[in-house]
Amino acid sequence: MDLPPTILDYLGASHPYPETFEGKSLYDLLIGKKRPKPGTAYSQLHFPPWAIKKMKQTSPEMAVRTPEFTYISNRSQQFHELYDRISDPLETKNIVRENIELANFFYRSYIDKLGTEVKTTNKNAVDPKVFEQLKSLGYID
Repeated sequence: MDLPPTILDYLGASHPYPETFEGKSLYDLLIGKKRPKPGTAYSQLHFPPWAIKKMKQTSPEMAVRTPEFTYISNRSQQFHELYDRISDPLETKNIVRENIELANFFYRSYIDKLGTEVKTTNKNAVDPKVFEQLKSLGYID
């Protein structure tokens, strides 16, 4: 998260930041001193426990986006999408079947960046009391 380093820069705090900070300051971007550099973005969407049963989601969606490609995957639903952002900027044509090796490259780069496999959602992800309430209401098996 980039918020703490940005706030510290705004306040004029001394550097370096604590090692526990994963983000980088966005202060220079906010004041127009720097322009953002294109790069690779990694993201993950976790589904709330109450939606797991209804949507049959057992693992989060994950994505890798570069200036040239967007890769999206949900292992539990067994779908994978790959879009060429240069030739298809609106991302309307899924080219994953023709580019399995490239899709696997993006999935592995996601794993390498985060240092772990995409975690599946389980009852330990929420408070046990909340889990039991959701289970008694039929939202979770």
